[in-house]
Amino acid sequence: GSGGGGGRARRTLDAAEEGGVLELRLWPIFLRAAVADAESSDAKTKEKQKKKAKKGKTKTTKKKNDSDDDISMADAAHLTCLLVNRRSGSGSASGGGGGGGGSSATPGGSAALSFVTATSSSVDAVQPTTSRDTDGDEDDNVGGVGGDDVYRDILDGLDASQIASVQSRAFGLVVVNLLNRINGDATADAASWAAGARLNDEAEIVHFFVSAFASLDLRSTSTAISGSSGSTGPDATSASIVAKNRRPAPILAEALSKVTSIGMWQSMPARYRDLQLKKSAMLRRRWGAWKKSTEEMDDDSDDDKAGDDSLVSYLPHLVDTIFAIVEDQAIWRDGAGDGGVADGTDEPMQIEDGAADDDDESEDDTDDEGEPAQPDPQQARSRRSGDDHSRRIRPQFALLNRGLELLADLLLLPPARRHVRPYLLSKNFAVRLSLSAPYLPPTSLTPAGRLFRQLHAMLAEAINFGYDDATGTSLTDEEVASRLHERAHILQKLCHRHYADSASDIIYSGVARVCDSAFLKKNLDLLELSTLEDLCRRLRLVDDDKDVVALIDDGGASSRSSDERPRLRSYLTSVLLHHHTYTPTGSSILTSLPLYPDETLLWNPHLVPPGHIGRHSTPVLALPKLNVSFLTNADYLLRSFKLL
Repeated sequence: GSGGGGGRARRTLDAAEEGGVLELRLWPIFLRAAVADAESSDAKTKEKQKKKAKKGKTKTTKKKNDSDDDISMADAAHLTCLLVNRRSGSGSASGGGGGGGGSSATPGGSAALSFVTATSSSVDAVQPTTSRDTDGDEDDNVGGVGGDDVYRDILDGLDASQIASVQSRAFGLVVVNLLNRINGDATADAASWAAGARLNDEAEIVHFFVSAFASLDLRSTSTAISGSSGSTGPDATSASIVAKNRRPAPILAEALSKVTSIGMWQSMPARYRDLQLKKSAMLRRRWGAWKKSTEEMDDDSDDDKAGDDSLVSYLPHLVDTIFAIVEDQAIWRDGAGDGGVADGTDEPMQIEDGAADDDDESEDDTDDEGEPAQPDPQQARSRRSGDDHSRRIRPQFALLNRGLELLADLLLLPPARRHVRPYLLSKNFAVRLSLSAPYLPPTSLTPAGRLFRQLHAMLAEAINFGYDDATGTSLTDEEVASRLHERAHILQKLCHRHYADSASDIIYSGVARVCDSAFLKKNLDLLELSTLEDLCRRLRLVDDDKDVVALIDDGGASSRSSDERPRLRSYLTSVLLHHHTYTPTGSSILTSLPLYPDETLLWNPHLVPPGHIGRHSTPVLALPKLNVSFLTNADYLLRSFKLL
């Protein structure tokens, strides 16, 4: 089952973990394929005139590897993902929020992904075993392999730098084959999302990326396999000293850097992308280099091009998937009446059952005369309907919360932030989520809804953090305010040029007052809806008609007058407020935090997890992480203080 669901699936994963299948069976599949790719790439470089013949040879070699291992690359990548996620829930700090670099013996990475640096089959005392299912039959598919050192057979003849290159290629193959499972239309039909199709697989993949980016600095510690070099003497000794002192490149960086590369801007609205490129010469050069590389990639094999495309398009696919879920009203309306409230009462349905509910119900088991109270059939039906709906939307919340966790982590990684943040701003990601059904009552009053709001707050705080993406320097509160004043001045000039009569208060007020949310909202509410639409388009905050049409109310809203579309007006107003008004700075957030933990922290299960979490459970927590890098010193201190 997806995500290891079901008793048999859990037993299979347990047996695979105990048998060391990840190190001894799955990872060698990708190492062999990486070696074959490297050999074919070298041959292609030396003999370009025989490119067609080399392509055929490459495909034949891959088929041979797949046949030898008796498992497809896609299935091996999926099982690798599931096992990594289970390991991240067994104490690795990369999963579930509130932790950073784990207790792995490999620097710069969590224990869940430390197997990528292995060069020997004797990995952390992994012993090959033969698993036995509950029916007593031996399961050969999950047993380990014994005897020979499979790593030595694959990496024989390679020096340390070549081994690191093969490991990097192998991890790239894992990611590419994993993403091939979800290729397709990102905005699937509503029935597919309501039924929870593919959502478990998507959530597992997002969890895998959370663990991978937490181990972004994972580096190879390998040396040349014995017998791989025939040279001896002083030259060999000096070469080994140089290789030892040279710090190897991160293994995971090559594949993960493509996920957060500027190539994702291809899915950005063209007018907003042009505006961002005009602001920075560095971004223009980077965009031009990426466009040139994509043109040159047309000469490569179709497999390489498709693999890079799947990496570059993953984050846009994730964002579109989140939008498809939160804006599908049928998902959040089913099973609990209008808006998800059972029986028309003010009490929201619960996503998770709690012990407190049992205590409250125990008082109503008898009536005033001591006789057993008769259950209310209507209330029982409403409760069953709410429970069914809660089970149906659990996959949606699992993907939403994992997705927000991943995006918040990327916004706090300097190399990823400079590309991810403009893309999220171009899509008005935080604004659209704040107007969605999971964010608003009654869904937001449920445990899963409260976690969604807390993760959204973390994401918004990361977006608005005082940091210059171009220079990589910290911004003071005065510099942040100065940038907001520049935006407010541009807004005033546009209003003076096109709406001098209707927006006079905005035009002739000081920029500091325009940046006040209460003042700006009061004046924006006085404008006509058509004026708001035109103003957002002129500021390039909405993409022509695409975002606007998507946000129009359901139920024949297109036939209403312009003043009877409150959801559209709320969206446009929120976009302008988000772009022009003050947000809490790092110093103000730090000042507002209590010096010691209070009741709001201690009794919040999304900040302090309960003690009965299972061994392989990986809950998402609304906590910062101490990962491999930080934006500024202030970012490190703020995260550390929140975790104390």
